[in-house]
Parts: sequence; structure tokens; C-alpha cells
Amino acid sequence: MTLASVEDLQVCKDWLRKGSGTINGVLNFVSLEKRSRRGVPISAKKTVLERTELLVLPEGKFVGVTEAKRLLDEAYDGFCSCGLVEDPETYVSLAVLLERSKGSRSEFAPFLRLLPIENELDCVPMWSDKELEMLHGSPSYTDVKTWLKDTEDEWKSLDEEIFQKKRDVFPSEHFSLRRYQWALCITSSRGFYASQSEPAVLAPILSFLSPSTPGSKPSTSLEMKGGMFFAKKKLVLTAKRDMEDGNVLTISLKTPRT
Repeated sequence: MTLASVEDLQVCKDWLRKGSGTINGVLNFVSLEKRSRRGVPISAKKTVLERTELLVLPEGKFVGVTEAKRLLDEAYDGFCSCGLVEDPETYVSLAVLLERSKGSRSEFAPFLRLLPIENELDCVPMWSDKELEMLHGSPSYTDVKTWLKDTEDEWKSLDEEIFQKKRDVFPSEHFSLRRYQWALCITSSRGFYASQSEPAVLAPILSFLSPSTPGSKPSTSLEMKGGMFFAKKKLVLTAKRDMEDGNVLTISLKTPRT
């Protein structure tokens, strides 16, 4: 089966939530009590041979930097010429916040519903202060603290120069430091480089095929090939070796930036 529509994505999400269903007549989702930090466990429904194509994820993308700039300029004329934003991923992150604030009015609402919210996102910068203290003394702790301070400074400039002046478009309940950091984490973990003209792409289907976390290892029974939802390419999962009925695998995705 090739997933090619919002409806297909929702069905796939339902499979994960309910712990039932079959992909392509070959793989079953394994029941989960909650979102796995390691990825999505699946089991072989039947014996398959090496190189068997197991799953083809859809073409297309959620939003790239060109689309993000268009959305932001439509919301606030001159946003992209204000000089406060330079990084392509920041444009994408702010567009995600903007569209999320629209709720069901957003043309991207079905995709946004697939993204984990703040307290669901397993990303170190979103940890509580108590959780972060467990990393104290490590290079990661310093890196995260620096990132949090930098993003806070970025946010203050954007908030003072733009958001506070246009609260009807950028409501404070949706445009806050915490949500800005959430959006940056979402884009960082689900953003891929397509080309020089479209450097950042957000792929929401990866929200339930969780990115790899430190210490986790991608399944040795699966490999990925093709592109990540852009340039008419697809992400394909194929069997790297023969699989027996009942074999349990884990799909763990790791982006080029992690």
C-alpha cells in the first residue's frame, strides 16, 4: 500500500494508537502503551524474503521555506523583510506556529494534528529543569542550555518587534517562548534538505515514526532509500534480510542534522 492522502495518514496513526492493523499485508503494528522513545515497533505478519518492499511513504511535503515565507507575509505584510529572521528553519517553525494558531481553519490542520504537542515531544530542549539537571556536567547540558538562551533572545526580539504589535494575528496563547522552542524542535527533528531553493521541509508523517534518540539503534532488518517527501521521491522500507512470521522490528528515523 502506498499512503497518498491525509485519510491514509490518519488511518496509519489509528493503527499505531490502537495497536492493530496491517501494512501492505506484510507488517503489523505492535501495541504500544504510549509513544515509544525508540521508534515504532512492528512485527512481520508472514515470512518475507530479503529485498521485499515493505512500505512506501507518500510523496509531497507539509511546508518548505518558500511556502513558510508566503504564509508569514500574508499574515503580516513585510514579515520576511524585517531582518529579524535569517535561518530557513526558523521561517518554517514560525509558519507551523501560525498555522497551528488557526486551528481547523488552517489548510494544514489534518497534518498539524499528527504532530506531538509540547508535553508529548521527546526532545531534550523540551525537558523540565529537573530532567535537564540529570545531564549536568555533560557537553549536552552545556549545548542545550546555550540553545535555550539563544532561542529566548531570538524570541524576545520577534515578540517585541512583531508579535506584540499584531496580537489579532499572533495571539499570545499560541505565540510564546515555549511554543517557539517546540516548533524549532519539531522542524529540527522532522526537517530535511531538498535543494538550495527549498532548504527546509517538514514531514509530519515522521511524528509517529519517531526520530532516533541517543542510545537507540535503527533496526538491522530494515533499510531506507529514496528521498524524504520531496522532489517526487518516496521513502521506501525494504527488508535487508529474510524475516520470519512474528519477528519484531523497530523503525527508528535519524535525520541528517542529528
